[in-house]
Amino acid sequence: MIVHAVIALIGSALQAGANVVQNKRKSKRLRDCLEAIVPPLQTIEASESKIPVAHKATLEKLKDIVNDAKALLEKQCKKKYVSQYLTSSSVKQHFADIIEGIQTHMQALNLSVATLHRVDSNARDADDAADVEEMQAEIRKLMQGNQDELRSQLAELDAGQQGRAQEMLQKLTEGQQQLRREIADDLKKIISDIAPARHADSGALPTVDMALDLKSAGGGEDDVLGAGGFGEVTKMRWVPGGSIDVAVKRILQRKPSRKALE
Repeated sequence: MIVHAVIALIGSALQAGANVVQNKRKSKRLRDCLEAIVPPLQTIEASESKIPVAHKATLEKLKDIVNDAKALLEKQCKKKYVSQYLTSSSVKQHFADIIEGIQTHMQALNLSVATLHRVDSNARDADDAADVEEMQAEIRKLMQGNQDELRSQLAELDAGQQGRAQEMLQKLTEGQQQLRREIADDLKKIISDIAPARHADSGALPTVDMALDLKSAGGGEDDVLGAGGFGEVTKMRWVPGGSIDVAVKRILQRKPSRKALE
């Protein structure tokens, strides 16, 4: 029954892999490997009662690997280009580990599969480079058009990933100055709109970027609320906080007098 269960699970994994929308090349290579091991497994299915105990343990491990393959392929059916791009190295390794695991366990069953031997590091690197390039193209489309989808994908990232995402988005538009000018403000707003909720959840004081997070309130000299010997207080708008009015004190940088030091 174990061989039948593995074959059935492969069928489910292949069905999931038919609907992938990202990492298409790595997914196709994994599907090819899964399809290739079905015929050898079918040859021993009829004589399952004669399978050595050691082979039954190997088949249980193979079943676990196929289950991992199914879960990985299911993830590729969701348009999560930003998170997948940020974690592309670990995703590439996950695909490689699964294929190598399949190969190892098929060899342990004394079953040779030609398709598995053709998956070398050069083939994996080529697949990965093409998949990453395709994800970059999809992210650029989101940047230019579907801002709501981009906002949704950014919102699912943790705080550390959001910083990396902002750097990644800026890098993707290098050499496209017109595109950068058109989307720069939108990108800042997308990421900054997410910030208030994160700060509220953490209970920590937010870190404020004077250049990005604060904008003039538009009142000119009327925005100056007060001034003193150490600085000036002005009214500004805090963008991540919903463009609310805040009082900002700028400390003047100057050398203290001799009297102040005494």
